[in-house]
Amino acid sequence: MNRQFNVTIDPRKELYCFSFGYGDCYKLATGRCTFELTENEYQQEKAKCDSNYYNEARVGYCRELFEMMKDGGEYSATTPTGIDAHRNACGHITLSQGQHRSCIAKKNQLQKLHIDVLSDNGDCLCSSCYLEKEEVQERKRFWHIFKRSKKNKAVSIYIIDDKL
Repeated sequence: MNRQFNVTIDPRKELYCFSFGYGDCYKLATGRCTFELTENEYQQEKAKCDSNYYNEARVGYCRELFEMMKDGGEYSATTPTGIDAHRNACGHITLSQGQHRSCIAKKNQLQKLHIDVLSDNGDCLCSSCYLEKEEVQERKRFWHIFKRSKKNKAVSIYIIDDKL
């Protein structure tokens, strides 16, 4: 496994696979990203928010983090951020740490994102591509016709950035 340390990437040109849950992402929790809200809508949602802790699905979480990511901020492209990422064979980057920062950088068209450790995952696919491949193969199997479907609410969702 090849590892690079202190890498600066252009997040606009990268593809990501995120593992967010409904408690991790405002868009998954509500259907709209906080950056899609007008300032008036944002202020109304912020006033309704009764979260007294740093909940990642809170309307202000990503906007506040974005302010810290601007040039010279606590998480700017020139400072170590703690982001630990893996580049997969499918081209998607998965993250052990730094999912929100990577998503924010992509959505807000930031030109630079500092990654502390970027590893090459070799022939491995990201979780989204792997599950998609498994689903296609599952449909090809004859016994799948007789299998009962179960409705389980997912704890986390593997989603690629262009669908988020």
